[in-house]
Order: sequence, then C-alpha cells, then structure tokens
Amino acid sequence: MEFRGVNATADVSLNGEKCIHHDGGYSTFRKDITSLLREKGDTLVVIADNSVNDHVYPQKADFTFYGGIYRDVYLIVVNKKHFDMDHFSGPSIWCSLYGCISSVACKR
Repeated sequence: MEFRGVNATADVSLNGEKCIHHDGGYSTFRKDITSLLREKGDTLVVIADNSVNDHVYPQKADFTFYGGIYRDVYLIVVNKKHFDMDHFSGPSIWCSLYGCISSVACKR
C-alpha cells in the first residue's frame, strides 16, 4: 500500500492490526500489507493527525497546514518475484551495460 501524502502523522490499521506509523506530511510512504489481507471483508482505518508537534517539519511557513489524506493512496499488486519497494519511496534502479546500481534488492 502506498500513501502519497498524509499530513502530518499517520497511523494505519488493517483488520484491527496496526501496520503503519508515519511522521512527515509531505513524503510518500509504503508498507507491504500482504500478510494482513483477507479473502473477504478487509477493514482499513487511517488516522491522520496534524496537531502541533516538534518532530514533523516544516513547523512554520507562509501557507496554511492542512491535515488528512491529501494525495492519492494506491494498493500496489506485484508479481511474486519483484524488486523490493523502499518504505519511503526511494530511488529506482539504474541499469547500464556495465551493471546495476540500486538502493533496492531483488526478492528471489
């Protein structure tokens, strides 16, 4: 599951089990929720909190801080063999004729 933006702190539960805590209202975050999915009747709860705190920046700006889910949310389906997806949506894989440079690892 991928959240493109939840301000400022997000707590996500799936089927009653807390699976994600994320601080940072302007960054994308992901979590593999495969093991928590059911055949039928999944319940997803997202709690967004934009109350004043000292650990999510920026603290001041010349614009209004809105809270909630303000960007898209995706349920990403991948093949059984796939490149691991960073939790914080890190860089992709770069390949050349001389080899690969990656911040992700291949699941085998």
